[in-house]
Amino acid sequence: MKKLKQLEKIISSNIKKPFEVGRALREIRDSRLYKQEHENFKQYVENKWGITKSGAYQKIKCADIHDIIPEIQNESQAAELCRLGKSKRNIKSIWNQDQKQNKPITQRLLKKLIDKKLGITKMDWYDQKVESFKSLKKRLVILDAPDDMIDQISLVIDLMEKLKTKCLT
Repeated sequence: MKKLKQLEKIISSNIKKPFEVGRALREIRDSRLYKQEHENFKQYVENKWGITKSGAYQKIKCADIHDIIPEIQNESQAAELCRLGKSKRNIKSIWNQDQKQNKPITQRLLKKLIDKKLGITKMDWYDQKVESFKSLKKRLVILDAPDDMIDQISLVIDLMEKLKTKCLT
């Protein structure tokens, strides 16, 4: 109980320091300290901190990345690097490549480098977005949503298709 209270104090006093929060949440999860008051980790983070389980795991992953590269300045940089998985070599490689460009290290620049490394093109991005909207439209039809809502989604799909054609040709 004492260790849990110590970690919860770290979380509450460092709420603006996501890496500290992530480390404390990781220890609470890994040591199963949440079991003292909650049935599972999901209930613990939702009831105690008002965040979703996926939000807690994102903070933990960002803390893991920060442990690999302590120079990371913010959660958005770490979140972008999370896309590389747990490969320390890949994470350090992208970070060092970013450093060599003599530009401010932004989430946007990291995204560009990671997309390139993962082989994700702008075409892939547009296709993913269009597919998401098409899937949303299908669900709205199944749910018998108002026609004007379905029409708006159709309009977004058409605009995305036109934008893709215009931007990528």
